[in-house]
Amino acid sequence: MAELLLQLQPLSVDGVGFAWLLKSRVDGSDLGCATGRDGNVSLTVDRPVFHSLSDSSEWELKVVAAGGSCEDLDADDHVIATNTSTFTDDSAEFHLTVGDFKDAASRYVVCFREFADEDFYEIDGRDEDCGRFLELEFTDADLEAASGFYTNQRFSGAADRKSVV
Repeated sequence: MAELLLQLQPLSVDGVGFAWLLKSRVDGSDLGCATGRDGNVSLTVDRPVFHSLSDSSEWELKVVAAGGSCEDLDADDHVIATNTSTFTDDSAEFHLTVGDFKDAASRYVVCFREFADEDFYEIDGRDEDCGRFLELEFTDADLEAASGFYTNQRFSGAADRKSVV
């Protein structure tokens, strides 16, 4: 009977241990997985103690549309994340700057890298209801009906008929 020899390799999965939490920059309250796109918000990224030895002030974050991937370029993204402070050796706060247009209200994936020479990879929300998505919701102003001249006008006409407008 032939013996089967297995070489054991340590299992390594990118992003395991790191997670984000959405917070209000005004009062520090947890916001769950969603906030208005005009919110003054930040993402706090943390890791378990002794998970790795990287300096949290050098961590980088990228927020991309949910249909995209972490390899996508930043140029068309509506959200910019800036590492603003280090809370502890195991967490960092990223201020989110959201574009001021309706298209910015959408679902996003949070991409992270620990070292500058690494590729970005997805990390999940710390709140168990979040899964992998951060959601920026429409503001009240986004949902208001258009006003002014020539708004919400509709025209129709039958084929081969004259229509006077």
